[in-house]
Amino acid sequence: MINRLQIFLGVQRLRVLFALIGATGLVSLILNVIVNQYEWVSPFQTILALAALVGSVVIIGSAFEREERARYAATPRPHSARFCSA
Repeated sequence: MINRLQIFLGVQRLRVLFALIGATGLVSLILNVIVNQYEWVSPFQTILALAALVGSVVIIGSAFEREERARYAATPRPHSARFCSA
C-alpha cells in the first residue's frame, strides 16, 4: 500500500504527507499529555486535525494533472436536481 502511494505521489510528496500527519499528531499528543488542563487545548487540537486534513488533500491533489484535479473536485458534489423529487 505504501509502495502504491509512493508511486502515485512521488517520494517528496509522500515524505511531506507523512511529516505533516506525524507533526500534527505529535503536537496534539503533547498538548493532550502536558497541558490538558487549559480550555484552549481541545479547540487547538481540532484546528490541528483540520490542518492535517486540508494539508493532506492539497498534497494528494497536487499529484493530479490539472484536468484530473478538476474532474475529481467536481465528483463529490452532486447536483441538487438529482435529489429533488418531481
